[in-house]
Parts: sequence; C-alpha cells; structure tokens
Amino acid sequence: GTITAVGANKCLDVASSGTANGTKVQIWSCTGANNQKWTRV
Repeated sequence: GTITAVGANKCLDVASSGTANGTKVQIWSCTGANNQKWTRV
C-alpha cells in the first residue's frame, strides 16, 4: 500500500523510481505508481 501524508494528498515516493541501495525517498503527489507502493514486513 501507500504511505500517505493525511490531508496533503502526498505519498512517500522513491526518487526517480530508483532501485539502487541508497536511493533517496521523498514526499510527492500521489500517483499510484510502483515507486509509491510499500510493503510492511
């Protein structure tokens, strides 16, 4: 699922859909893209 900032329509997003170790995350407009989907383990 997504991690959303309540009331802001912003989601936790992997910058540039990167997959390398150390890739930065950012708060971005929610798009439903794969780089905004997270799994809690």
